Amino acid sequence: MLSSAQGTLVCLTGATASPESDSDTLTTLRVAVLDAAGGEVSSATLADSYTLRPLSELPTLTGLDRSQGSAAGGLHICLSGTGLEPPGEVPTVTVGEGTCALNASASTPTRLCCTTPPADGPASVAVAVHFPSLGYAVSSSSMPSFTYLAAKTAHLLSPPSGYAGCTVTLVTDQLDSVPEVWLGDAACGSVQLDARPDGRSNVR
Repeated sequence: MLSSAQGTLVCLTGATASPESDSDTLTTLRVAVLDAAGGEVSSATLADSYTLRPLSELPTLTGLDRSQGSAAGGLHICLSGTGLEPPGEVPTVTVGEGTCALNASASTPTRLCCTTPPADGPASVAVAVHFPSLGYAVSSSSMPSFTYLAAKTAHLLSPPSGYAGCTVTLVTDQLDSVPEVWLGDAACGSVQLDARPDGRSNVR
């Protein structure tokens, strides 16, 4: 429950056990009064009083273009689905417990793009989208979770200064694939990855 005043209760609905199959059905509203220990004192029900809207009317999530990234955050990801830009609705995207900063200019009715927040460490977390008047978008069975990986550390940049077009070497923790490298707002082209004897990586 979010709030109560003068006989009015405001609450945030939870997910059903099977959101996809439960859509477009009637459900019963039940309100219980609990004591200080959490025991039920009394309750009231209103049968078939709340309709779970059909999937055709709800935003849905079906995919994620990148399913893993650094625990330091900062990764641009895009969620795919349907109905992701309802009129008058501003969505909130969450990755785990953090808010994924929305990139409105890159978003469409079938795609929402955002920048991942940092996490406490490696973990597999859920990705969710919430709309103020519609609630959470329904995640289909094809929607993956997002896996935070241990953040890599950059140890040395050589040379530390130069002109546009110069070759620089970045020493990092061991990397398994060629990364994207940016110097300020400019992306480095033709990035090469080499292993080092000390277990770290050279990124050129």
